[in-house]
Amino acid sequence: MGKVFRARDQALSRDVALKLLRSGLDVASLEREALALAHVSHPNIVRVFDLGRTPEVDGVFIVMERICGVTLQRWLEVEARPPTAILAMFEQVAGGLAAAHQAGIVHGDFKPSNVLVDDKGCAKLVDFGLARAIGGTQSSVDRGQRHATLRGGTPGYMAPEQLGGAACDALADQYAFCVALRAALGRAPRVPRVVARLLARGLQHEPRRRWPSMLEVGAQIGRAQRRRGKTPIAAAAAVATSLWL
Repeated sequence: MGKVFRARDQALSRDVALKLLRSGLDVASLEREALALAHVSHPNIVRVFDLGRTPEVDGVFIVMERICGVTLQRWLEVEARPPTAILAMFEQVAGGLAAAHQAGIVHGDFKPSNVLVDDKGCAKLVDFGLARAIGGTQSSVDRGQRHATLRGGTPGYMAPEQLGGAACDALADQYAFCVALRAALGRAPRVPRVVARLLARGLQHEPRRRWPSMLEVGAQIGRAQRRRGKTPIAAAAAVATSLWL
């Protein structure tokens, strides 16, 4: 896509991330995406401050908040994470996707490497709609790469309808999210039944059989977290209470 630089906003005295995108992009589409994203305020979505053109190199640039941290993919790799930590992180991501969808924005290329985890443990979704803005074709260079962009997504995470060439929508984002969550939990010895049901439905081949929205997906993850979060004392108290009913 291009290069990202650490830059300084001299007017507001703050560090920002400056992404210089290569030429040949659908600039009008990219500007629409950036404009829509700039109006979404959510803690789990990267903030976009500005977008403009660079006539001297026939390209465009995006100014975003600078995030100190690692990708979600790296966060999952650096150490073995307990299921509770993984679910908590993906619950944040679900909230970000839900907010984007409510604003009419489809990511189109969701994967752990398009999520940043800052040094405070906050997940931030990045690169909304950029793959779709490219135009949906593979170059000869991309064709042999593991994470090549194909019709606006990454093959390993793409929903069946997206692989078939259909337009990407919120339900395709949901499918990609569930692929990522299933892979993240793959080494966990036990997965809550709520999560197993969540994945089974979110990975349905037919989009209409999936969850209605990412809001519901996030709610299911939250439900699993609450069930796992019960302490033995709380569980015993619940049993004792039921005996008196």
